[in-house]
Amino acid sequence: MSAILGLALPLTWLVCCVVLFPTTWYAWILLVAYVLATLLSRRVQRVGRAGVAPACASDPVVVVGGGWSWVLRGDRVRPPNRVSCRAGRVGTTDWWHAGTTIGDVQRALAREHRTLAGHPSILSATLGGWIASRSHGTGGSLWTPTMGELEIEEVDGGGARRVLASKRDFAPGPMIVHKVRLHSVPNVVCERRAVDVTDRRVAGELLSTPTYLRAVFVDRHRSLAFLWVPTESEALDRERFPPPWLAVILPARWRRHLRFPPRRMTLREANRFAPIDPPLLLATPAIALRINFEIFVTHPTTADVLWRLCRAFRDLFASGAVSGRMELRFGATKQFLDLDLARRCDGGYDAVFHCVRAVYGPGVALALHPGKAQCRIPPPAD
Repeated sequence: MSAILGLALPLTWLVCCVVLFPTTWYAWILLVAYVLATLLSRRVQRVGRAGVAPACASDPVVVVGGGWSWVLRGDRVRPPNRVSCRAGRVGTTDWWHAGTTIGDVQRALAREHRTLAGHPSILSATLGGWIASRSHGTGGSLWTPTMGELEIEEVDGGGARRVLASKRDFAPGPMIVHKVRLHSVPNVVCERRAVDVTDRRVAGELLSTPTYLRAVFVDRHRSLAFLWVPTESEALDRERFPPPWLAVILPARWRRHLRFPPRRMTLREANRFAPIDPPLLLATPAIALRINFEIFVTHPTTADVLWRLCRAFRDLFASGAVSGRMELRFGATKQFLDLDLARRCDGGYDAVFHCVRAVYGPGVALALHPGKAQCRIPPPAD
């Protein structure tokens, strides 16, 4: 569905406008109207990502949130029996309906001068999708848990609902999340800094420096870390060129010499790394050429682990075995390795997993982010 709405329809219309009916004004009006609808209408964007399918009570219930997992996983079969959860706040409490988008939560909290400590970068994702896909943000050492209790319904439980103490108790598949309790924090001012991870000492500073958020972007030329740290100043700075999201979208050879100036911003701004969600019209061609999968590793985070990961992936990309970048996020006992790679015709990415095992050891347990592309995890080499 995303390929049809994001690429096929506008190209077809463009051919009709330019080749078949160059003097027909209403074809151009339809094209402009379609482009505006896909850019501005959240309903159209959601349909484009998640697809539309007829309801069929005989099939298992599948909850559709923002639809991003359908795009990232490259799903081709749409759920015939799909449901959508309600959206909005539950009165004036800390409870929110699971169909509420992250962006809507942040806009509501902004009126109270509060924010979420951390959240996934896609603002059109829903709270239920956040939980079901096991997504995460870019939390640092000062991060505090964002989600509390969940009100869920067992799929085969006859409609009865109960409360789970934590999202860790949620089991994807047999449960539907209906409500979520969120813990907000003051919307403090922080300072964004950029530093190149050039040795183990710098990697250690990523751990020892108090941070609200932190992430490392690794390509064939550099390992660039962004840190959002406390600051005593309440003065805010305007964004200067280059903005940090260029470290994500530009080719490695173009961004290797970029220097990102410090900036004081609110924590809410810091969590919104990109100015907008990926537009459907532009994301679809990119997804046809790229693959995005993420590896979860449970292991104590040390300066040695961080440095070895940065060095190993720089060497991997420089070798030409795969092309792309790795985004590294980490907590005290977990590392999240987010891979954005050029799509391979053979679908094999064994070199990535061999690289990870070279850092952690052959016996390390690896898991994939369920909301992103699913790759074959090769067995350890003998």
